[in-house]
Amino acid sequence: MRNGTRKIYTLAATVPAQTTGFVVSKDMDGSVVFNALEVRGAFTTLTLDGADIVDYGVSSLSFKIVEGGTDYQFNDNYTPVEMLLSPGRKKSPLATNASTAEPVNAVYSPLSFEHQFTKKIELLFSNNSDVDQEINLSFLGYELKKYQ
Repeated sequence: MRNGTRKIYTLAATVPAQTTGFVVSKDMDGSVVFNALEVRGAFTTLTLDGADIVDYGVSSLSFKIVEGGTDYQFNDNYTPVEMLLSPGRKKSPLATNASTAEPVNAVYSPLSFEHQFTKKIELLFSNNSDVDQEINLSFLGYELKKYQ
Protein backbone atom coordinates (compact mmCIF):
# COMPACT_ATOMS: atom_id res chain seq x y z
CA MET A 1 0.00 0.00 0.00
CA ARG A 2 1.26 3.47 -0.88
CA ASN A 3 0.99 6.52 1.33
CA GLY A 4 -0.05 9.76 -0.28
CA THR A 5 -2.61 10.96 -2.80
CA ARG A 6 -2.73 9.58 -6.33
CA LYS A 7 -1.99 12.43 -8.71
CA ILE A 8 -1.61 13.12 -12.43
CA TYR A 9 0.42 16.09 -13.62
CA THR A 10 -0.27 16.94 -17.26
CA LEU A 11 1.88 19.28 -19.30
CA ALA A 12 0.60 20.38 -22.71
CA ALA A 13 2.02 22.84 -25.21
CA THR A 14 2.33 23.87 -28.80
CA VAL A 15 6.04 23.78 -29.62
CA PRO A 16 6.91 26.47 -32.19
CA ALA A 17 8.49 25.46 -35.48
CA GLN A 18 12.31 25.40 -35.71
CA THR A 19 12.79 25.79 -31.95
CA THR A 20 15.27 24.28 -29.49
CA GLY A 21 15.06 24.78 -25.74
CA PHE A 22 11.31 25.51 -25.56
CA VAL A 23 10.41 25.13 -21.85
CA VAL A 24 7.19 23.71 -20.41
CA SER A 25 7.01 23.33 -16.62
CA LYS A 26 4.69 22.47 -13.75
CA ASP A 27 5.44 23.74 -10.24
CA MET A 28 4.99 21.53 -7.19
CA ASP A 29 3.15 22.78 -4.13
CA GLY A 30 5.91 23.60 -1.59
CA SER A 31 4.39 21.30 1.04
CA VAL A 32 4.52 18.14 -1.11
CA VAL A 33 6.81 16.10 -3.32
CA PHE A 34 5.56 14.22 -6.36
CA ASN A 35 6.65 10.61 -6.64
CA ALA A 36 6.25 9.89 -10.37
CA LEU A 37 5.75 6.25 -11.35
CA GLU A 38 5.01 6.41 -15.07
CA VAL A 39 4.77 8.78 -18.01
CA ARG A 40 2.61 8.72 -21.12
CA GLY A 41 2.03 11.19 -23.90
CA ALA A 42 0.88 12.04 -27.40
CA PHE A 43 2.21 14.34 -30.12
CA THR A 44 1.53 15.52 -33.66
CA THR A 45 3.75 14.76 -36.67
CA LEU A 46 3.06 17.62 -39.08
CA THR A 47 5.37 18.88 -41.81
CA LEU A 48 5.24 21.16 -44.85
CA ASP A 49 4.90 19.71 -48.34
CA GLY A 50 5.08 22.75 -50.58
CA ALA A 51 2.41 25.06 -49.20
CA ASP A 52 0.40 22.23 -47.57
CA ILE A 53 0.61 21.07 -43.96
CA VAL A 54 0.67 17.26 -44.09
CA ASP A 55 1.02 14.36 -41.70
CA TYR A 56 3.38 11.63 -42.89
CA GLY A 57 3.77 10.16 -39.40
CA VAL A 58 7.42 11.20 -38.97
CA SER A 59 8.09 13.02 -35.71
CA SER A 60 10.30 16.09 -35.52
CA LEU A 61 9.96 16.55 -31.74
CA SER A 62 12.52 15.62 -29.12
CA PHE A 63 12.74 16.47 -25.43
CA LYS A 64 14.63 16.41 -22.15
CA ILE A 65 13.13 15.87 -18.70
CA VAL A 66 14.63 18.10 -16.00
CA GLU A 67 14.19 18.31 -12.23
CA GLY A 68 13.18 21.98 -12.27
CA GLY A 69 15.11 24.27 -9.94
CA THR A 70 18.16 21.97 -10.05
CA ASP A 71 20.85 21.04 -12.57
CA TYR A 72 19.61 17.44 -12.79
CA GLN A 73 18.68 16.29 -16.31
CA PHE A 74 17.45 12.76 -17.00
CA ASN A 75 18.93 12.75 -20.48
CA ASP A 76 21.93 14.78 -21.69
CA ASN A 77 20.76 14.87 -25.29
CA TYR A 78 17.33 15.54 -26.69
CA THR A 79 15.47 12.22 -27.02
CA PRO A 80 12.95 11.68 -29.86
CA VAL A 81 9.43 11.63 -28.39
CA GLU A 82 8.43 8.51 -30.33
CA MET A 83 11.04 6.48 -28.41
CA LEU A 84 9.45 7.08 -25.01
CA LEU A 85 5.83 8.12 -25.29
CA SER A 86 2.70 6.03 -25.55
CA PRO A 87 0.13 6.20 -27.07
CA GLY A 88 2.40 8.40 -29.18
CA ARG A 89 1.47 9.95 -32.49
CA LYS A 90 -1.95 11.54 -32.83
CA LYS A 91 -3.60 12.82 -36.00
CA SER A 92 -4.15 16.54 -36.42
CA PRO A 93 -7.11 18.15 -38.19
CA LEU A 94 -4.66 20.79 -39.48
CA ALA A 95 -3.17 18.31 -41.95
CA THR A 96 -4.50 18.67 -45.49
CA ASN A 97 -4.08 14.90 -45.92
CA ALA A 98 -5.86 14.06 -42.63
CA SER A 99 -8.45 11.89 -44.37
CA THR A 100 -5.85 9.90 -46.36
CA ALA A 101 -3.00 9.78 -43.82
CA GLU A 102 -1.98 6.37 -42.51
CA PRO A 103 -3.92 5.32 -39.40
CA VAL A 104 -2.16 5.88 -36.09
CA ASN A 105 -2.63 2.32 -34.76
CA ALA A 106 -1.31 3.33 -31.34
CA VAL A 107 -0.88 0.73 -28.64
CA TYR A 108 -1.21 1.97 -25.08
CA SER A 109 1.85 1.09 -23.04
CA PRO A 110 2.92 3.66 -20.43
CA LEU A 111 6.62 3.98 -19.70
CA SER A 112 7.73 3.14 -16.19
CA PHE A 113 9.43 6.28 -14.92
CA GLU A 114 10.24 6.60 -11.23
CA HIS A 115 11.51 9.85 -9.76
CA GLN A 116 10.63 12.10 -6.86
CA PHE A 117 10.14 15.68 -8.08
CA THR A 118 10.60 18.16 -5.24
CA LYS A 119 10.24 21.58 -6.92
CA LYS A 120 8.90 21.28 -10.45
CA ILE A 121 8.71 19.11 -13.53
CA GLU A 122 10.42 20.82 -16.45
CA LEU A 123 10.49 19.69 -20.08
CA LEU A 124 12.76 21.14 -22.76
CA PHE A 125 11.60 20.61 -26.35
CA SER A 126 13.21 20.76 -29.76
CA ASN A 127 11.06 20.94 -32.91
CA ASN A 128 12.89 20.51 -36.23
CA SER A 129 9.75 20.87 -38.36
CA ASP A 130 8.61 23.93 -40.27
CA VAL A 131 5.23 23.54 -38.54
CA ASP A 132 4.23 24.00 -34.88
CA GLN A 133 3.69 20.66 -33.08
CA GLU A 134 1.31 19.78 -30.25
CA ILE A 135 2.54 17.70 -27.33
CA ASN A 136 0.99 16.53 -24.07
CA LEU A 137 2.59 14.43 -21.38
CA SER A 138 1.12 13.05 -18.20
CA PHE A 139 3.14 11.94 -15.20
CA LEU A 140 1.24 9.56 -12.92
CA GLY A 141 2.21 8.95 -9.33
CA TYR A 142 1.61 10.04 -5.75
CA GLU A 143 1.84 13.34 -3.94
CA LEU A 144 3.52 12.93 -0.58
CA LYS A 145 3.51 15.49 2.22
CA LYS A 146 6.87 16.85 3.27
CA TYR A 147 7.70 16.48 6.94
CA GLN A 148 9.07 19.65 8.49
